Amino acid sequence: MEGSFGCIWVKILSVFVWLCYLTGDSPSYGSVTSSSSSSSSQVFVDFSFVLEPQDTVTLRGGVLQLDCEAQSDQGIPVIVWKKDGVLLSAVVDERRQQLPNGSLVVQNVVHSRHHRPDEGLYQCLARLDGVGAIVSRTAQVTVSGPLKLVVHTESGSNSLVEPGTTRGLLFLQKPQRVTSLLGRDAVLECSASGFPTPAFHWMRGAERIQSRSKKYSLLGGSNLLISSVTDDDSGSYSCVAFNKNQNITASCELSVLVPPQFLNYPTNTYAYESTDMELECAVTGNPPPTVRWMKNGEEVIPSDYFQIVDGSNLQILGLVKSDEGFYQCVAENEAGNAQAMAQLILREPVVPSSGVLLPSAPRDVVPVLVSSRFVRLSWRPPQETRGTVQTYGIYYSQDTVNRERSVNVSEPETLQMTVSNLKPEETYSFRVVAYNDNGPGERSETLKLTTPPELQVPGPVENLQVGSISPTSIQASWDAPGYANGPLLGYRLLWTETPSGKEQSVEVNGQSYKMEGLKKFTEYSLRVLALNRYGPGVTTEDMSITTLSDGTSELHSLLLVHCV
Repeated sequence: MEGSFGCIWVKILSVFVWLCYLTGDSPSYGSVTSSSSSSSSQVFVDFSFVLEPQDTVTLRGGVLQLDCEAQSDQGIPVIVWKKDGVLLSAVVDERRQQLPNGSLVVQNVVHSRHHRPDEGLYQCLARLDGVGAIVSRTAQVTVSGPLKLVVHTESGSNSLVEPGTTRGLLFLQKPQRVTSLLGRDAVLECSASGFPTPAFHWMRGAERIQSRSKKYSLLGGSNLLISSVTDDDSGSYSCVAFNKNQNITASCELSVLVPPQFLNYPTNTYAYESTDMELECAVTGNPPPTVRWMKNGEEVIPSDYFQIVDGSNLQILGLVKSDEGFYQCVAENEAGNAQAMAQLILREPVVPSSGVLLPSAPRDVVPVLVSSRFVRLSWRPPQETRGTVQTYGIYYSQDTVNRERSVNVSEPETLQMTVSNLKPEETYSFRVVAYNDNGPGERSETLKLTTPPELQVPGPVENLQVGSISPTSIQASWDAPGYANGPLLGYRLLWTETPSGKEQSVEVNGQSYKMEGLKKFTEYSLRVLALNRYGPGVTTEDMSITTLSDGTSELHSLLLVHCV
């Protein structure tokens, strides 16, 4: 009895191991880890910043210092610096020096109307050789010139008013809209003249503010000071000036900027090649933050296999070994920026020991239905199952892409599976694998299929025009396609940085879009396609344009537009 129970337990355990392998989950006990689990590539690295650069205001001619320090349990990280997204190591400037502790020092800060080489956005990048890299928060450096003393003189018109003469109340300074950072003090200014001399109080909505409290106080008898503002302090405020004869009221809005805060952090993840995985990231702030992802210090460009889903999560389809590394969710708004990091490690598949009985290859894999965007396959069971078949896995890849994806059937006895989210007019390779209690068996012969064209999508947009309007921005506009095949849901604009080959895309509701944050004097290739309920339509021909260099006129940029 004791021996039979042990056999049953081993059987259940083996199925659990293989289900973990198929789903990409990691069992909590060490025996499932591959033989290389003791190496650093199979262990999550303790890697973080001790100091990060902070927003700084410095003076022209002064010294700028930005601090950065990182730590790790896998060695001493190497620190390099970026300014406006470009590595400073590639820029020769004798005024810049990196200290042994990683801090960046800029001597004799330069700043003029047309030359501002030291002002901008700075980041430090920490790199562990053979492991990966992470980037710090972005610090904004502002350079100020020498202080100027401005002396205001009093106008003489009040001298014409006789003392004791009754005068109506008149606002000299109406309260203006104020934007304040979370935790800072906010001052709402208000002043008025008249005789008798007016007194002041403030209202928030219909309630009078008690100005002698820890939260509120009056400055100069009329200006409202709100201490340590929170998001709850946002709203409408009214200044009331009054005397025994009359009262007047003026209102303003207070907006509190809240830096990005994480509601959900990405977590360190183990996964297997050919599977899909998702790194979660949820943020809040005011205004709502934008989110982008970095991998080993470089921005992740959304593509067919790297997708932003559910607002801000990163989904990677068909994992390959090169996807390993450090991923950072970077959230930014007007109030600041923040980043959260997770490490992705791809484990080696569990290799069954020699002599283990595994299924032979599934037979007669054939297409049941081939559509432009999905394929339904069927097959016969392996001739030798060598036990009970627990599930089947379908491995497939697009011929022009070096990534293989896998899906598993939920009911193996059906011997059919639909593979979705394919592309029209592309060739795919399919293989089927049977799994028994001991693991995956032999793969079937490869089945190659080409999806048919999709004729119900929109045609190409017309009259695509592009122009460089600044060193870092390009404006694109277009007309609707000649045939839409139904109501249009919008457009997709794609642009590629020619030197690096990096492609970005954006969904657009209208028929124009301004691309910003581009590199100076760099060639970009653009194309546009329309979307309807059947999917993306026929793309336009690529159009190339080069962004302006500093001082180049808009008219010159139009001469750089040409069709590829």
